[in-house]
Amino acid sequence: MDYKVSENPIEVFFNELRLLAEKYEELTDTDVREDLHLTLNYFFVWKKEDSSYPISYGMFSKKVISLSLQPLITFLKQ
Repeated sequence: MDYKVSENPIEVFFNELRLLAEKYEELTDTDVREDLHLTLNYFFVWKKEDSSYPISYGMFSKKVISLSLQPLITFLKQ
């Protein structure tokens, strides 16, 4: 499925996660989605400042953790 390219940071972030989820099913796990949701609420919605972010989100694969943290941290630092 094709998606339009966006400059909106939220759309870019969710498109990056969608692409990763298409390749790595682990990202569609309910616990992982809920952990990502809690992180987004804490740092993006509630604007909490913190020096560190969670690092696993209920994922077991170090590769998927690494790949999914990059777009998340990039989005939260904008």
